[in-house]
Amino acid sequence: MKRTTILCAVVLVVGIGVFLGISFHRARRRSQALGCECRLSCLRAAKEQYALANGLDDGAEVDPDGVVEYMKGGYDHLICPVTGSNSYIFGKLGEPTRCTYHGTSDDCVHNF
Repeated sequence: MKRTTILCAVVLVVGIGVFLGISFHRARRRSQALGCECRLSCLRAAKEQYALANGLDDGAEVDPDGVVEYMKGGYDHLICPVTGSNSYIFGKLGEPTRCTYHGTSDDCVHNF
């Protein structure tokens, strides 16, 4: 009887630990994706401001250094929360900006 009670308690504690571990891991992945989506949104807005300031149309190549001037924090702000590096692809005007890990801002959160 005593062994059964101890065994049940151990199984319960392990089960709760596994459940919490999975929950925290999922929450962490989701928050990283939201952070990446926020950076992609800022980058998209900076790209639009750069295009307006330089009179560029859709399909034009952008200068990453020029675009980053319109972002608070510059390149330091463009760090993917997962990769820990600048893994953003600016793309041409009119094309979505991408993260090499998460994809576009539409892909970021909807995959998690």
